[in-house]
Amino acid sequence: MTAQGKPRAESYVFAEGQYFGGKTSDTSLARTEFNEIIQVLAPPLAKQNYFPTKEVKDANLLLMVHWGTTRIFEDPLKESLVENTNRAFNEYRAVAEPKGIADPSVLNTAILDQRYESAGVHGAIARNAALLGYKTTLQREQHKLFPSPEEQTINEELREERYFIIVMAFDYQLLRKEKKSRLLWITRMSVRSPGNKFEQAIPAIAQAGAEVYGRHVDGLVRVKANARGGQVYLGDLKTVGPDHGAVPGAADK
Repeated sequence: MTAQGKPRAESYVFAEGQYFGGKTSDTSLARTEFNEIIQVLAPPLAKQNYFPTKEVKDANLLLMVHWGTTRIFEDPLKESLVENTNRAFNEYRAVAEPKGIADPSVLNTAILDQRYESAGVHGAIARNAALLGYKTTLQREQHKLFPSPEEQTINEELREERYFIIVMAFDYQLLRKEKKSRLLWITRMSVRSPGNKFEQAIPAIAQAGAEVYGRHVDGLVRVKANARGGQVYLGDLKTVGPDHGAVPGAADK
């Protein structure tokens, strides 16, 4: 680190990572090319003393960039499940009240279907939490005695689609000379996609990371952005050990 608290100056080369397409048709995301993303990332990276290399072989870092949108769980039968549960409950009560007893099998089946739907939602939330760097913060909130406003906010954020860019910094010299992969730091940035366009959100996402690339930040950081008045959330901003692979979410597993 420098005297100003910034990482020491290092050179880098970009590498194209994984593209995550969502379930819904999104022309703004689909038509955005990798080169467009890295051109926007470069100026904010320079603010933290990371500069494009003049000679690829001499680069200190390999910055692998992953981008796309999260996927949410959408059950096409959700409304019918609710209707079936309500119908089964009313039928069970109509029989049980005058007789004092009724066969609960239909009601139990309807409730079980509802549980399967709920499990799908929670599974999607857990998957997105790991991908976007929410996992540690979410688990900390879940361990509290009562649901906290922060936990509710996080769940709401992860239930909707979010655009994201993940920058993973690897030791390039170690990779080039010894063929060993060592992850030095990772920054995950995301913004809600409903109401936004990916190509317009990229500058806000990139600028949000301008002060934190390569630095340790505990938990989530919310940054006001210009993506139509939204916020960019930065997750998992920290230096990590050498044993993680080049897959988003590896640092959280």
